[in-house]
Amino acid sequence: MMPVYYRTLLGNVTDVTTLRKLLRDLKLMDIGKTRLVLDRCFYSARDVDSLYQNRCKFVLGSRRNTRFAQAHIEENRQQLTDFSSYDAELGLHVATALDMWPYKEYDNEGRPIEQGRRRIYVHMYHNSAQAETDKTSFFAQLSQTAQALTNGSCSPQQQAMAEEFLYVHTTPVRGMSITPNKEAIRAYTAEFGYFVLLSNEIEDPKQALWIYRNKDVVEKAFSNLKNRLNMRHTHVQSEENLEGKLFVQFVALMLVSYIHKQMKKHALYKNWTL
Repeated sequence: MMPVYYRTLLGNVTDVTTLRKLLRDLKLMDIGKTRLVLDRCFYSARDVDSLYQNRCKFVLGSRRNTRFAQAHIEENRQQLTDFSSYDAELGLHVATALDMWPYKEYDNEGRPIEQGRRRIYVHMYHNSAQAETDKTSFFAQLSQTAQALTNGSCSPQQQAMAEEFLYVHTTPVRGMSITPNKEAIRAYTAEFGYFVLLSNEIEDPKQALWIYRNKDVVEKAFSNLKNRLNMRHTHVQSEENLEGKLFVQFVALMLVSYIHKQMKKHALYKNWTL
């Protein structure tokens, strides 16, 4: 639960590029066996291949609309709504499938040099309460979009939504008529409440979810940097000053993280604040 290292990044670097740079850095630091917990914004088939190629253990959130995830959800949809898959402790329906990942290895030029299959655990979850909440919110947005179409005050986002989920007909006599695209709406809302985690190590879906949820320690560390250590803005005028300030801030973050870790370990938060 401690910060390991830091580096500066350009603001326009994508998450996927960040991951590839991280894997190179881990090799240079010679950390040894590494386990990565990654949000679904890091998901791409190429980067899952990179994780295998670098022999990293991982728990990775999968985008729900990928063919790999969709195929597993569709195959287990009935099970994920049955009582037999409900976990009272989590408040979720849970299912796991063992599959083989279609692995490709790439050389330094990005050319595939090896293909094979690697074992992967596909952990699927369905939150029926969240599905209903998302559906209610979506229907409210759709209703607002239909109203905006009638009033002629559609935003670009509402226009895109209307094109996907509504049929709009305009005639000189009857004016505008709006009807829902039932098939598109049904297909879109059918995915609500489902999420998927991928792992090449963790067999237990409850353990995988616990590990995935505990990645918020990173968010809390950033919060400590920005708020407790006043790093919301750098307020420096040179690259050298930036490097110096980041170094001092990182040392401070290590101290704050260690104090927090010890306070939790010894239950000091009952009587004290950080």
